[in-house]
Amino acid sequence: MGPLLPFVTIVTVVAAVLAFLVGFGLLRRKPWARPLAIVISILVLLKFPLGTALGAYTLWVLAPAASGVEYEAIADHSGF
Repeated sequence: MGPLLPFVTIVTVVAAVLAFLVGFGLLRRKPWARPLAIVISILVLLKFPLGTALGAYTLWVLAPAASGVEYEAIADHSGF
C-alpha cells in the first residue's frame, strides 16, 4: 500500500481542487462551470453511495437541455 500513497494523495487533491473550482464557478454563474460540473458528476458516480447520489442529482439538475438554456440565460460572461 505504501507506493500507492502518493497516487492516492494526488488524486484526492486534484478532486478537491476541481470540486472547489466547480462550486466557485457555479456560485459565480460562469459559463464554463456547468459543463465542468457535468463531467465531474459523471466521474463521482463511482464513489458509492454518497458520490453516486450527488452525481446523479447533479446530472438530473444540470444535464437537461432546458437547464442549459436557463443556465446560459443567467451566466456571467465577464471572464473568470
